[in-house]
Order: sequence, then C-alpha cells, then structure tokens
Amino acid sequence: MRKLLYKISGGLPCRLITRDGTPYLERYFLFRIFGLTAYLHRFVGSDGDKEVHNHPWNSVALCLAGGYEEERLTGFCIYQHWQHRLRRIFPGKLNRIRANDFHRIAKTKPETWTLFVHGRCRLGWGFLRPQMTNVGPNHTEVVFHQPFELVSGSPWWVVAPLGRNSGRVPYGVAVLG
Repeated sequence: MRKLLYKISGGLPCRLITRDGTPYLERYFLFRIFGLTAYLHRFVGSDGDKEVHNHPWNSVALCLAGGYEEERLTGFCIYQHWQHRLRRIFPGKLNRIRANDFHRIAKTKPETWTLFVHGRCRLGWGFLRPQMTNVGPNHTEVVFHQPFELVSGSPWWVVAPLGRNSGRVPYGVAVLG
C-alpha cells in the first residue's frame, strides 16, 4: 500500500511542509468540490513542535498506512503546562479534528499516509506555546501566536510541482527531527 501511494503521489501537485528547514509532511492535492478539499498526507517526521496547533477548518483524517501518536490538548494547568490526551491513530482509524482542537503529531511510524479532508476556512492557524515565567518555581504561562493569515490565499496546487519533481523525501527514508 505504501509503495502504491508513493507512486500515485508522484503525479499529484505537491507541497513540502518543513519545520526549521526539516521536512515533516508532504501534502498532495486530490480535489476540491462542494466546499471540501482533499489531500494525501505523507508524514516523513513528527511535527517537531514544542507547541500545539489548531487548523483553520473542521477536518477528518483517515489513516491509510503506518500510524502516529497525537497529543490532543484537554486543558491548562499553570504548574504543568497543559494537559493532553495521547491518541494512537492506526490504519483504518478516522481522526476528527475540529477547527478549535489544539494538537500535535508527537510520533509517526515510517511511511505514514493519511487521506485528509477539510471544509471551509473557519479560523486562522493558531499555536500555543508554554513559556517559563519569573512568577514562581515551575510557573509557566501559555503564549498564543497566529503566524499565518486567516485566508490561505490562492490555490497553491495550480502552480505546485508534481510529487516526482518536488524534491520530496525518497521512499523509505525516515527524517529525524
């Protein structure tokens, strides 16, 4: 299945997503119809974030191959950063991610692929980051930042290179990060 997905994605518009220059996600455009947009996602590493993030839309992800661990924010505690629930996503499992859900992909198996479908934009991207303060021992605060605009702009897939020409990570190569 993984080799087939890699081969198919070579002919799809591709967007490489990096964190500090290290690739962690390849996004392949499938279609947009009736307000829904669908992609194949290939995880080549974990988010690498120390923070959690939300998505601008309500979405679902169906794990097709591999698997990942997701940390889903459940609450805040000033002495323990935030509280989260660890979720294991495996092939065949559907992961619903609402626009106001904050999460991060903590760990991925090699060659993890998902079918990712989202609706219309509802929010901007948001990130929550714990930050130590000088108020007291082990006291932290949570900082919110929104580095991207509310609307993502023009459809990137119109001018994107095909997967095979994108400089994507070769099949079977894991990225550490």
